Amino acid sequence: MNKLEISEKESSHWRENIKLMIKVIVLTFVFMIVMGISSGVAGLNSASLVENASQVMGITLFVFFLQTIALSYPIIKSNLKTWHLVLLVAVAYFGIATFLVQIETLVFLDYFTSIINPEMIPQLFIQGAVTSIIIAPVAVLLLRGRKSDANETLQSVRLGMSKLQALVKVSTLAVLFVIFYVFFGIFVAWQNPALGEYYGDLIAKMADVGTTMLLLQAGRALVFIMLAFPIVKTSQGRTWEKALMIGLLFCILTASNLLIPTSFMPGTVRMSHFTEIAIPGFIFGVLVAWLMNRSHSSIGDLFGRVKEVDFEKTVVTPEQVIIS
Repeated sequence: MNKLEISEKESSHWRENIKLMIKVIVLTFVFMIVMGISSGVAGLNSASLVENASQVMGITLFVFFLQTIALSYPIIKSNLKTWHLVLLVAVAYFGIATFLVQIETLVFLDYFTSIINPEMIPQLFIQGAVTSIIIAPVAVLLLRGRKSDANETLQSVRLGMSKLQALVKVSTLAVLFVIFYVFFGIFVAWQNPALGEYYGDLIAKMADVGTTMLLLQAGRALVFIMLAFPIVKTSQGRTWEKALMIGLLFCILTASNLLIPTSFMPGTVRMSHFTEIAIPGFIFGVLVAWLMNRSHSSIGDLFGRVKEVDFEKTVVTPEQVIIS
């Protein structure tokens, strides 16, 4: 390859990167517009929830930029056919950004009535659903279009490991998620005395539902895994790329809205919760992608590269059967 060919290749690479960045910026503004539309459909007055809406426009735009990046990564890397990818993006966005964020408040709503208006909860779910339905096809078609060489479907997603190994991994991840929840709650968020002033005796009142709360967190972990798994299995790239992809999804979609100043939560409380959610969210996402990407025969193999398998020469025992 001569210097001219190398130069043309580099130039083409830069043009593609610039085009991608422009698409991400456009999608960021589209994202914000769609959120405004969905808020109107849900009857949710977003302007009343923030402090000085005009002054926090920059922060709000930055948050949507982060969420756009988080969604763009799996869209660009996906091998799914267009409308299968649209469905996956819609479900993943609603599941992570709305369902998994609001489920605690919904389950224990009786305890949070002094902090949040109960009427807002169904409105937030409607807002999330409408946003997901609109933004998913727009994002996929804008960022990737109808990818001609994409041939995977959601029905073709396979587990890629034995049932026993999958059970062990999922159980381990669920336990880790609960540990992260307790550790970052006690040793990160609640080290800020402002939380005690803000919540008052709420935590004492919820002491009798501690076990239920932990079980709920284990359930949330399972939903996180179910949402991440098809993304991991249908994306291009090495394991570390998929780990970064899921880590960003979990971190940004669950925590980034806490960066926006609100009228019902002091800034210091918001930032404590942001740290409490963002850091374990990223770590958990990385672990999910790392463990669920493929099967592992040993700890050493966990950190090794995927080996090519000659399936015609491989003898598979009943215990090693791979399920769909």
